[in-house]
Amino acid sequence: MFNIPSICEYCISLGANINAKNVNGKTALHCAADNKCKEIVELLISHGAYLNIMDKYLKTPLQYAVYHNYKDIVELLISNGANTNEKDKYGENALHYAVYHNYKDTVELLISNGANINERDNNGENALHYAARYNYKEMIVFLLLHSAKINERDNDGKTALHYAARHNYKETIELLLSHGANINERDNNGEAALHIAARCSSKETVELLLSHGANINERDNYGKTVLHIAARYTYKDTVQLLLSHGANINEIDNNGKTALNSATRCLYKETTELLLACCKQKFIKSDSSQFFDICKF
Repeated sequence: MFNIPSICEYCISLGANINAKNVNGKTALHCAADNKCKEIVELLISHGAYLNIMDKYLKTPLQYAVYHNYKDIVELLISNGANTNEKDKYGENALHYAVYHNYKDTVELLISNGANINERDNNGENALHYAARYNYKEMIVFLLLHSAKINERDNDGKTALHYAARHNYKETIELLLSHGANINERDNNGEAALHIAARCSSKETVELLLSHGANINERDNYGKTVLHIAARYTYKDTVQLLLSHGANINEIDNNGKTALNSATRCLYKETTELLLACCKQKFIKSDSSQFFDICKF
């Protein structure tokens, strides 16, 4: 049986430990918040239940209420002193939960009650990273208007713009750029959003980023340009686009390889022919192996 305040009141009158935990570390307050039992939540609070107590997953009653978007219980817990910034075992706080599920009203409630908008989880991701990953454009605007850091990097050095580029969210990319996202911000591998878009075969996204001033010859930590990446994955249309925008066809990576090397070694005939047709120098002196690669064709 659930949500029977009279039984709870009776148990308390008999001396039941109001903060006792079950095998999962949940107290009665966790269970009440998790099952939308508002009256019992009120009852437990009135009898001194610990608001910020954590279960075995380090979740508080507030996090359970937010997860299900039980806004009235969220308000009740906060008004009685629940901490909006407690984090679970994954480093996620209530705001991460609300943004993940796109609960805009609950996000607003949490922020207005002290939730740290730039709090990072164990992967270094903040609320804006979550919103960008799931293409929640209205949420992104709301977060930015409430001082979310647009160029904040996760543990891999990726910003919200990197996330949007990876998923080919063109409107979100436009939105982030219009609010000051650094188009050439590099992650821990030295990759900018343009590198990621090229790897994901997002020709339209590549074109969009170029139109906003992305550095077409930016090199990652391995010396590879966007052209190297597009050629490596045989994205002929993207290669053609990059060449038409002035990509340096003779750029070499840290191993002395050009984009033509990448295409020929993977036996990508159409891409190789395209690169050969545009190549100012068919053979790079620093890499005589390119000659042998081309001979395969």
